[in-house]
Amino acid sequence: MTRRKRVFIAIAYIATSFTVGAVLASWYWLDFAGRFVSAAEFTKTQANLVTLEAVLSHTRAGRSEEATKMLELLFDAELVSAAALHRDGYDLSSNAINAIKAEHTARKVSGYSPANPSVREAIQESFRLLAETPEARNAQQTAEPDAEKASGASR
Repeated sequence: MTRRKRVFIAIAYIATSFTVGAVLASWYWLDFAGRFVSAAEFTKTQANLVTLEAVLSHTRAGRSEEATKMLELLFDAELVSAAALHRDGYDLSSNAINAIKAEHTARKVSGYSPANPSVREAIQESFRLLAETPEARNAQQTAEPDAEKASGASR
């Protein structure tokens, strides 16, 4: 075999090895990411089941204050997650924005605030961040004409 032929075979072998390696690596990492997301969703689902069952138990036993506190903690966790997702470029629906605004108003009235200062700060940052979204401004503009109609109808 000539030297030129051996060099050509070596280059072809290296190129094929790199291609196969890249395909296998991408398959592994894509599959890993899918498994990671599935495991995270599975863990969150289990935690939500436990929390919601506890809330229902407290509510059925007439302990609405404990149930409310648990729901506020659950809302806090979701609010921080929503703010993080928003920072990553995900947009919230107007229904989610309206729910966040309603909870923010309710907390102003009730005076509820997380006891942990770092959690309290994260929650306040989340409320500020999510209130500044285009979706929040659109939801506000959509709600204003409805409020005007309701005040005009009550006159």
